[in-house]
Amino acid sequence: MIEKYHAEMAATGVVKEKDYNPTDFSKGVTEVFKGDQATAQLWGKYEGFFGGKIYLANLIKQHSLRMNEKAAICEDLLFNVEYMKYCDTAVFYSGKQYFYRQVSNSATYNLKNLKWFSVLKTYRVIMEELKDTPSYNTAANAYLMTLTEARYRAHLLKKEHSELERKVNRELKRMSPQMKNFSGKEKIKFFLSMYFAAPVMAYHRRKI
Repeated sequence: MIEKYHAEMAATGVVKEKDYNPTDFSKGVTEVFKGDQATAQLWGKYEGFFGGKIYLANLIKQHSLRMNEKAAICEDLLFNVEYMKYCDTAVFYSGKQYFYRQVSNSATYNLKNLKWFSVLKTYRVIMEELKDTPSYNTAANAYLMTLTEARYRAHLLKKEHSELERKVNRELKRMSPQMKNFSGKEKIKFFLSMYFAAPVMAYHRRKI
């Protein structure tokens, strides 16, 4: 796909399951995204993780792109945001061709892992990177949704982390004006995540 469409990044659909099953793989169609559309799809069709993607090594070397070692969570999303600044074209194949194993003891899925909260700092860096681009609202919307998860996770922690819960609530309040950019579907998801967090989290974690 990179050769055919002269793209800087190619991605494929991903199977996200606990157990490997060859029947989960599928065929699909190819879509080409240009410029800011390609960046926005990091929160859309091909998502912001590394799995199922191919990059150009020369582009990475040319711009000295590296992983941010201070980011414990969403470091792959941050790298992709920085990488996409130098991409004119990204190609996505909707067929599921890559297996991404879901692990229950990972930092992402352990609901009481304090390291997870570094995602808030990572998102602020991402929004700073995108502040003058059309993708800013897409990232900010995703950050606001992430804050609803942070609120739930903070509430699960013991009382000695009550300051963390207050910090998350302050950040939610600061970001709440962003809701004016939500679609109707996003508003429903936000409401459910805020007030029915436990069943929503259980639904998202059902494949672990």
